[in-house]
Amino acid sequence: MKNPLLDTTFLRALDAKRNRVTYARITSLTLDNLPVEQIEGVFTGGSITIDGSSAVRRICNLTMTTKNLNMNNIYWGLTTRVKVEVGLQNNLIEYPEYPEIIWFPQGVFIITDFKTSNQVNNYTITLSGKDKMCLLNGDVGGNFNAETDCGTIDWQDEDGVWHLKDPLPIPQVIYSLVREYAQEPDNNIIIKDIEKGLEILRNNSKNNIYIIEDIETR
Repeated sequence: MKNPLLDTTFLRALDAKRNRVTYARITSLTLDNLPVEQIEGVFTGGSITIDGSSAVRRICNLTMTTKNLNMNNIYWGLTTRVKVEVGLQNNLIEYPEYPEIIWFPQGVFIITDFKTSNQVNNYTITLSGKDKMCLLNGDVGGNFNAETDCGTIDWQDEDGVWHLKDPLPIPQVIYSLVREYAQEPDNNIIIKDIEKGLEILRNNSKNNIYIIEDIETR
């Protein structure tokens, strides 16, 4: 089949059609840029900004709706590399040799924000991303909210009795996420100045509040 992106006559005729539907297709990728999972829907808003004077030259913001969504949260919540394509509906009857949707590749982005919401008849996906330079200048980051529960570990003593251990330390959680899901080698993971999570409270009473801590277990 002839590549429609190389047919300039067809592209000019397609661009002249004002009554058309615009689609979006996003594909999660491995670190080797191999496709993992794909979501396709109707493009409802957004933009792709290109700035040659900036270190991060391309920024992507898009919103799309889809009726069939069966995605793996690991691929979109922890794997940040994604391929973005924008498609135009081909309603030109004089070009039956081309597919119904013509896809225009927009490049590979690093996800900086990914949200989904469920309506009655469809799902809405909002995605923001930057080009790969954001991996080098510190733009990509994250945070743990106070309500985040990272789980605990059960352990068994010599008598066979199970005990509930304290919540997982934050450094261990960060290390596991980066090593297992981002596939970073151990020598690239540096975690410092993070010991434990504290939630700051305001004391409105007249009495002092003391924090009692066992020094031997620190």
